Amino acid sequence: MFWYISFLRPPPAQSIPSFPITITPQIANDLRTNLYDNEQDIYYSWSPTVLTTKPSSPLKLTTWRQSNAYKELSVPPPFGVREGQSYRLVLCASPNVGPYIGFTEGSKEFGRTHPFSVISMPITFTKNAVKAKGKQERIERVYRFPLPTASESTAKVASMKITEQTSFDLDKKIWDSGIGLSSWLADIAKEQIQNPLVQKLKNVLFSVEARNVIELGAGTGIVAITLGALRADCLTAKLVASLEPGEESSQQENVGSIYTTDLPSALPLLTQNISSNTHLFRSSVSSLVSSVSSTTPQIPGRSLVLSPGTESTAVLDLGCTPIPEVLDWDEPLPEFAHQFGEKGKGRLDMIIMADVTYNTSSFPSLVKTIRDLVQLGSLSLSTAAGYSEDETKYPLILIGYKQRDRAERELFRTLSSQVGFRMTKVDEVPGASRLPGGGKGEGSGSAADSEEEGRGPVEIWIGELIGREGE
Repeated sequence: MFWYISFLRPPPAQSIPSFPITITPQIANDLRTNLYDNEQDIYYSWSPTVLTTKPSSPLKLTTWRQSNAYKELSVPPPFGVREGQSYRLVLCASPNVGPYIGFTEGSKEFGRTHPFSVISMPITFTKNAVKAKGKQERIERVYRFPLPTASESTAKVASMKITEQTSFDLDKKIWDSGIGLSSWLADIAKEQIQNPLVQKLKNVLFSVEARNVIELGAGTGIVAITLGALRADCLTAKLVASLEPGEESSQQENVGSIYTTDLPSALPLLTQNISSNTHLFRSSVSSLVSSVSSTTPQIPGRSLVLSPGTESTAVLDLGCTPIPEVLDWDEPLPEFAHQFGEKGKGRLDMIIMADVTYNTSSFPSLVKTIRDLVQLGSLSLSTAAGYSEDETKYPLILIGYKQRDRAERELFRTLSSQVGFRMTKVDEVPGASRLPGGGKGEGSGSAADSEEEGRGPVEIWIGELIGREGE
């Protein structure tokens, strides 16, 4: 599990420059059903919306306790703020942390020591501030993680901005499993893998070959955006390294795709989050290449040209920009999914899910959707002849899961009995579940100890289809 700083009372959209603003900070779990158990200092800073003004240094705002969880606090306006300027308010748990949530420490340490920072939407300071403008309805969090091609001499860190709603709409906020699975993906993309099943999954996700991935129940899109950034970095480096100056890469009909899906109500925010992170699907690689652009995945073919002895611009369509689509588990598969059953379009390589188990009544529809995708996206034996032994003719399943109720685990049994998947738990992302405020003492990170409160670790599960012809 993880702890999140948020706004119980959000800041206003506008404020008079000489007046403090009023907020009520909160530290709670992802669903905001459990408050943080311990004392925690909260620091604030002001981040300007224009790059010409420097952000302020973090200053202590309060020491948060459950006993003062509903206390309103006054925050001084930015020093020297002028009429019409806009700033974002940043709340963090340490002056050394600032606004960033770092996957950089590895998934085993990620989220153990500090609740996650939060950033408000822009606050406009004007003498004409309109009180009727009301409170803000969205927040942002910025996640940082190392890219796979980073080295000791070359630091490459991605910054991913995810916007959430302050409402209780479940599809418009970050959940623990999405963050845990994203940090785990960042880990395996850059690490040597010992587990053969995890290595198989890594080969699928980060191969230079075209890959087709579907995420179900995407919510804010954090998992697909993380995957797109990691895959873009891997593919760009591999493709550039494989070319000689002056050589043009071979054209490829299908470059693969990452579809990230949810109900219609989730699509506007999901689409916005993808658009806010387009920089993650581009990379600067080697002294020969000044920039790499990832265009929209719908454009067929990819081309990379390097001119000898000069800096050149490489333009690639790697199929790494997530594509938001509606996929309702209670409805037949949408039109876009049927491309995986068409000759020459490639097959479906991976089905990804995080935090899809909270509503057990939806399991029959979810399992049917997965079964339909598997049947549509699997390779025939004749088509699969060109695939190597370390690849699979059928889609793999990757699930990030945090137990909140024992009944949720029925999904794993159903995927096995009704679809034929062998589900294997391969890892855990503990977060704060092993800390005094996140469980029941040291060593309590297992789901068996903490599922009643939803305070267990994020479990990573991989599913392989077994019992099929040719397996």
